[in-house]
Amino acid sequence: MARITKKESALHIQVMDLIHSDKQLTQDDKEFIFNNYKGDGIGATGAFFTPEMLAWDFILDAGCTGQCIELCAGIGRLSYYQYLRNKPTHITCVELNPEYVMIGSRV
Repeated sequence: MARITKKESALHIQVMDLIHSDKQLTQDDKEFIFNNYKGDGIGATGAFFTPEMLAWDFILDAGCTGQCIELCAGIGRLSYYQYLRNKPTHITCVELNPEYVMIGSRV
């Protein structure tokens, strides 16, 4: 994991507690996860997660044909915002990192 502050580390632990809980996640829980998950820097390639406002701006221009594919999806922020704004009937996320897939499936 990339070097993070104690506060960021505590928030990341809360994120992982939410991910591994049986609780049904609320909208606020999902936003908390997207904003505080610190999985960047994992592995040889590292990772870059889409910032919230960039994701919203991207979705404004993305439009929707009813289906959505997100390559290198990470934990799925772009697809999630696409779902909130445009309600596609089908979303396909492609991601190699199993931890990101697990988190994306949860949110």
